Amino acid sequence: MHGRLNPTVVAAKASVARHAPGSFGATIIKHAQQTAALEKLKFLLDHGEGYELICLVGPTGVGKSTLANRLLDDVVARERHAMFEDRDLVPVISTVAIASGHRAFDWKVLYHDALVAVGEPLAMDRRPTPESRERQFKNVGESLTGATLRLRLVEELRRRRVKYWFIDEAQHILMGARAGGAADQYDVLKSIAQSAGVKLILIGTYQLLVHLQVSAQLARRTEVVHFGRYGASDATDKNNFASCVSGLLQRCGAEIVPNPIENFDFFYSGAVGCVGILKDWCARAMSRAKMAGRADLQIEDFRHTRLSGLAIKRIVEDIQTGEDLASPDTDRRILSLVLGPAPSNRPTSTSKPGASSAPGRRREVGVRSPTRDAVPAVPGGFVGGSHA
Repeated sequence: MHGRLNPTVVAAKASVARHAPGSFGATIIKHAQQTAALEKLKFLLDHGEGYELICLVGPTGVGKSTLANRLLDDVVARERHAMFEDRDLVPVISTVAIASGHRAFDWKVLYHDALVAVGEPLAMDRRPTPESRERQFKNVGESLTGATLRLRLVEELRRRRVKYWFIDEAQHILMGARAGGAADQYDVLKSIAQSAGVKLILIGTYQLLVHLQVSAQLARRTEVVHFGRYGASDATDKNNFASCVSGLLQRCGAEIVPNPIENFDFFYSGAVGCVGILKDWCARAMSRAKMAGRADLQIEDFRHTRLSGLAIKRIVEDIQTGEDLASPDTDRRILSLVLGPAPSNRPTSTSKPGASSAPGRRREVGVRSPTRDAVPAVPGGFVGGSHA
C-alpha cells in the first residue's frame, strides 16, 4: 500500500478547501435544505440508471458549491482505500466552467482543466499529432486543438476510470453557444459522458433549467436536483432559517449578537432565504464591527452591509422564475400532461328541441322526429288541415 494519496486527489481536495481551517469562511452550517439535496444526489450517483447528466440548480448564494464540495468529500472518503491500492484510479474530478469573456464558451479551457484534474502530465503541452488528425472528429465550430484535447480527455477519463465529473458554474457552458444553441452544448457534454462512461454533475443557476427544455432526449437523460431557498410562508422553513441565523451568529466570535427571532424578517429579507448570502452578509458585518473596534455585532452593522435593494430585487426575480421551472411534479400534473385533461361529466347531447328522449329509441342522424308540420292556408282550399 502506498503511503500517500494520489496527487490528483490531493489537488482536488486542496481546491475544495478555499478557506483556512478555523476561519469564519470555513464555517459550514448543515441545514435541512442542504441535507435533503445531498441525500438525493448520493442516490443518483449510485442508482441513477439512465441519467448521464445531473443538474444541481438553485438561486445564487444558496450554497450550491458548498453542497457539491460536501458530496465530493464523501466520494473521496468512500473511494480512499481503492485509491491507495490503485495509483491510477481517480474516481472523481472537479472543475469550474470559467466564463471566457467572449460570446462563445471556450471548450479548450474546460478540457485542459479536466486533464490537469485527472493528472495528465502533458496537459500543458497538448498539440495535434498526425495520428490524432486521422482518427478524430470535430464538433461544429470546434478548433483542431479543441478536438485533440477532447479526444485525449476521453482517453484519460477511461484510463483513470473516472466515475464522476463535477462542473461548477455550468451555466457558462450553455450561455456561450457559438453555433446552434444550448442544445448543441448539452450534446457535447452528453457525448463525453457516453464515450467516457462518466457521470457529469453540473452545478449552476436556474439558467440550466431554462436551457434544458430544448430537447426531449436531453430531458430523458438528465435529472434535476433543486437546492432551493427557505420559504417565508412555511413554518418549518422559517424555524430552520432562524436556526441557521443563530448558528452563524454563534460562530462569528462576537460577544453580543442580535436576536435572530426578534429580527427574523430583517435577516430573511436581507438574505432572501439563502444561507450562502446570509453567511457572506455576516462576514461583512463582522468586518464593520472590527473596524469600529467593537467586540459585539449590532443590527446597524448588518443594515450597513446588506445587499442593495436593486441586487435583492434582481435575485428575487430570478428565484421566482427558477422556482416555477423547478417546482415538483405531482402525480395529477404528470397524468394531465400524458393523458390530457380529464373528460367532463356534463351531458354533451346536441338533440334538438322536440326530439324524443325516451330510452331505447335513439334515432339516427338525419331522421326527423314524427311530428305534424303546420300547413299554411290556401285560398279556396284547406286551412290547418281541415275543410274550410
